[in-house]
Amino acid sequence: MLSTHWRSPHTPTADDFTFLDVLARQAADLIERTLAEEALRESEERFRLIANTAPVMIWMTAEKLITYLNQTWLDYTAIGCGVGTATGKGAPPGRSGAMPRNLREGLRAA
Repeated sequence: MLSTHWRSPHTPTADDFTFLDVLARQAADLIERTLAEEALRESEERFRLIANTAPVMIWMTAEKLITYLNQTWLDYTAIGCGVGTATGKGAPPGRSGAMPRNLREGLRAA
């Protein structure tokens, strides 16, 4: 519900109603986007918690680049970077996010 007030008696014009409709729609879109972003953050947090406590190596790739490595993978391979840094952004020198040869061969075999 949207309430409007004018300083003096006023009969809203069609333009006034259009303007208020646009404002209400923008507010609804902002609320919806904020709620969706919050739900996505919570979902990603749950995924990281589950993936990092799993006793198996988990990795995700997209277009031949590593996008995610869980902590078990990092501990086992000891490539020297933390979770979230092997995504092609800030990977160790010589690793720039490209898949290691043995991982690439394993993916081809699967």
